[in-house]
Amino acid sequence: MPYAVIYALIGYLSGSVLYAEVFCGIFGRKNAIEQSRDANPGTANAFLYGGFWCGICTLIFDMAKGFVPVYAYVHMTQMNLAESNGLALVLAAPVAGHIFPVWRHFKGGKGIAATAGIIFSIDWRLTILCLAVFILIVAVTRYV
Repeated sequence: MPYAVIYALIGYLSGSVLYAEVFCGIFGRKNAIEQSRDANPGTANAFLYGGFWCGICTLIFDMAKGFVPVYAYVHMTQMNLAESNGLALVLAAPVAGHIFPVWRHFKGGKGIAATAGIIFSIDWRLTILCLAVFILIVAVTRYV
């Protein structure tokens, strides 16, 4: 359990870095997120208002901030997924960091890409299934 708290803290801190804002700044679209309809600093707005490459970089880094702490916790502590009491804390931390980042007065994104990274760290096949369902829902409702 003490390892879980350390990995959860790392996960929260990595989750609280909002890469849509970072990459919009790098790609020269400083206020792109604020100009969006919902001002959500997430991957969808990075694609829409920052451009294709801004969106791709944001997607990769937002997924990585969920993937890295969970993967590291599971593999470095060599724990059994079924027996870990602290796993739920480690799983929730990157998403909580993205949704409630301390640096932005607890107003962040939706946590979709970070959640996808977490699911990918556990089982890539489950990620493919969830992605297919997500794409289907977005295609039918036209809402992210």
